Amino acid sequence: MIRIHVARRASGSALFTAVIVTVLLGTLSLLFMTVSTRHQQESSASNRRMNSFYAAEAGLNVAWVELQNGGDGNVADEKTPDELGGLEFWVEATDLGDGLVSLVATGSDGHAESRVELVAEDESAGISDFGIFGEELVEIASNAKIDSFDSDLGTYASQVSGDHASGNGNVGSNDDIEVASNASVWGFAQYGPDVTDTISIGSSVTITDGYGAADENQVLDPVVVPSYTSSGSLTVNGGSSKTIGPGDLQYTSILTKSNGALTVKGPCNLVITSSGTVSSNSSWTFDATNGPIVVYVKNDFDLRSNSTVTTTVQDPTQLTFKFSGVHTGHCDSSPKVAFNSNSSFYGTIHAPDLSVEISSNFELYGSLKAQWVTLASNSKIHFDEALATGALDSGSGYVIRAWRQLEGEQTATTLE
Repeated sequence: MIRIHVARRASGSALFTAVIVTVLLGTLSLLFMTVSTRHQQESSASNRRMNSFYAAEAGLNVAWVELQNGGDGNVADEKTPDELGGLEFWVEATDLGDGLVSLVATGSDGHAESRVELVAEDESAGISDFGIFGEELVEIASNAKIDSFDSDLGTYASQVSGDHASGNGNVGSNDDIEVASNASVWGFAQYGPDVTDTISIGSSVTITDGYGAADENQVLDPVVVPSYTSSGSLTVNGGSSKTIGPGDLQYTSILTKSNGALTVKGPCNLVITSSGTVSSNSSWTFDATNGPIVVYVKNDFDLRSNSTVTTTVQDPTQLTFKFSGVHTGHCDSSPKVAFNSNSSFYGTIHAPDLSVEISSNFELYGSLKAQWVTLASNSKIHFDEALATGALDSGSGYVIRAWRQLEGEQTATTLE
């Protein structure tokens, strides 16, 4: 009897153990299936997010290429997206002002969406970024040289290395550019956007940054001449000097005879209604210590050989000559605008309706903009980079300023 009782007890214990083991195995199996399923779900969700992210990036690349090639950066839309390998994307471009544009790309795999934003800035070369610009023509004769310097960093001489200073002496035109043999352009040359616009290049020419067509025409601002009470004619005889300014001044004509010296103090707006003549070996000095000086010339201006027009600090940003005269053609000589040999000039020359010739051995520190521009042999133009407001390099000009992945509903904005 005792043996039978013990056997029954042992049998019941084994059964209980088997049940416990079965329950544990079932629980572990269920746990394993749950974890496995969750991993699969998470992996699937991760793959969907990754696929949608790749789709958004693809859309951003398409928009970037569009922007670089003159488009506005918009690509498809949410209702009619573009497709790529079973994925979808669309891009919305927003103008943020000041040359900035936001590209917000959305990518989708049909289940998940991802959004990324790129902010780009247009640094295409504008009218202020050329040392020389001729709206209808730029002619550069043999052995002429164009380079650049930055007046904010000191004098031109302090920035010269070898036979030139910096390499941003850019040349531009809305039409043709002609560069004769042995001329040097330490910068790039950009001719007009029309299919008929060209650049002709002679032998042994140096154009360090290459050349190419513009995307669009540049516009030369018109000259609006103010009117003040006239002080008549002013003549400075040889061996004597005269100081005028500051303030708003107007003269019919100004003449400095040989060895005469005229000083104009700024801030000053000086209007010359008939003629300005700087005779050989005479000088006009512009003292811009207290403010900039703008000279308006309505008719003739003659800067003769061995004369000098300069500023007290040799800063081209402080002196601007604006010419309102009109020439009917490239070879027109009335009104007379002459920058003759062996002279130097620190400042900017703006003559939107005139043909301006820079004579042999003339040296200009600043910039020159006119309807037609001719540089004679051995003339030198040193573009002051401090006058530029945009890009100084060639190319379409868009550069990436920021990138980020967007979460939730966010509007396009500049990124800090």
